[in-house]
Amino acid sequence: MGILEGKTILVAGVTMDTSIGFATAKVAQQQGATVLISNFGRALGITRRIAKRLPTEPPVLELDVTARPPGRPRRPRAGARRPPRRRRALHRLRQP
Repeated sequence: MGILEGKTILVAGVTMDTSIGFATAKVAQQQGATVLISNFGRALGITRRIAKRLPTEPPVLELDVTARPPGRPRRPRAGARRPPRRRRALHRLRQP
């Protein structure tokens, strides 16, 4: 029983057996997780072949998060107001 027993993990970037995504998926499976891997476009076929090298072949999902809904412009129109920039801060995490 591993620390990920009963969890479902979605891993992107599994394009080679030396990639970080492949190593993540492999360790997650070894720790008991159900693994799903994703890619899109031309890399989808490569990902399906590489998925067979994992201890248990996971489902491969075609997932493209860069797609925009129809009718939505790619860039703001000329003269459009931009939202104010938010200041982002990294806060220290406290460990128990």
